[in-house]
Amino acid sequence: MGMTGEDIVLSPAARQHIPFSFECKNVERLNFWECIKQTEANRKDCTAPALVIKKNRREPYVAIPLDIFIDIIEHLHYLEGYNYENIRDL
Repeated sequence: MGMTGEDIVLSPAARQHIPFSFECKNVERLNFWECIKQTEANRKDCTAPALVIKKNRREPYVAIPLDIFIDIIEHLHYLEGYNYENIRDL
């Protein structure tokens, strides 16, 4: 049995820059929705859940809620000077 809680423990300083709570899975078969449920249950307050999944000989992927993904894109576009007022309607 592994430890309980999030899989990547960040320092308070790192948490200010990375507001995610990570659950990591390195398996050949994955029950995606059970992993999402575990990710949400283990997350710290004021963090977004992030599921990192990996399979042998495959690139890792990260699953985050859609609204968080859209917020990240909006923030990147803001930093680059784009103005997408209705990005959620795309």
